[in-house]
Amino acid sequence: MALVNCGGNSSAWYFGSGNDGWSAVNGTTGIAWQGGSWPGIIYADQVAADPYWYSPVTSFTGQPAGSVNVSVYPQSGTSASHDMKVYWQTAGSITEAKSSPTVTYNLQNGWTRLNLDCNNTSFIGQAIQRIRLDFDANSTGTRWIVNHVIAQETPKYWFGSSASGWTIGNSLANLNWTASGWPGIIYADQTGNDAFFYSPGALNYLGGANDQVVVNVYLQNSTGTSHDMQLFWTTASDNTFTASKSSSVVNYTAANGVWTQVILPVGANPSWSSDYITRLRLDVDNVSQGNPRWLIDYVVISQTTASKL
Repeated sequence: MALVNCGGNSSAWYFGSGNDGWSAVNGTTGIAWQGGSWPGIIYADQVAADPYWYSPVTSFTGQPAGSVNVSVYPQSGTSASHDMKVYWQTAGSITEAKSSPTVTYNLQNGWTRLNLDCNNTSFIGQAIQRIRLDFDANSTGTRWIVNHVIAQETPKYWFGSSASGWTIGNSLANLNWTASGWPGIIYADQTGNDAFFYSPGALNYLGGANDQVVVNVYLQNSTGTSHDMQLFWTTASDNTFTASKSSSVVNYTAANGVWTQVILPVGANPSWSSDYITRLRLDVDNVSQGNPRWLIDYVVISQTTASKL
């Protein structure tokens, strides 16, 4: 799913040789382009509140569970506290109903990648005609430097009709899928320590510093209630699972027979947003507690609160 700039029919802009038709509309100086010492960027200085830029008129179909990944460098300015939001135009005008939630972040004079959540019926499957990228609502005098703007599909596994390509790895047995009496789940039995599930490969998803992975899990036959979970990933440049490409271990309490939502802070690790993510590995209890059965309702990448998946 690696996307390329296709001129007037684009869902990805890399600014490798120019501004690719982007324009400053409100609150900043005109957009300039630079290469050479930079990787290919567009930039402008904020001069008023509510600054935003427009993409050129384009035509692409909004992806399922869509997001827009922005590589941004807030340079100088009076504050490191920032926000970002994206709007999109379909038939008619750009409206609040066709926008992502606002992402807030803290950064000054450094690169980050953010994913702006477009998981919205006004985006998914719609003919997107233009993107509007909004920076700080308040004026901070920041120079906004952008390396890319890429629309993409966010991996979200709901297991509504199948196991969605998930498989078992170490210390798990008897992977099954069912929707009979359940909301659509995969499940497997832990047979030893260090147990984990694999997602399908070839995800090609650009991570963001604001991403989290949310897992809804249900335990049967566990002898304990204190559990742990961790997520590992491979990237386009490194297809091995290593500790350097993993979330922190999340410890949580869950009794048998209760659904528990676990949030894994993947975006806190810079390696998550440094390359295309190609595969996930979900580690459940490192130490087996009575060889329990793990039931998983969903594994989704999200940029919003758990109640808005």
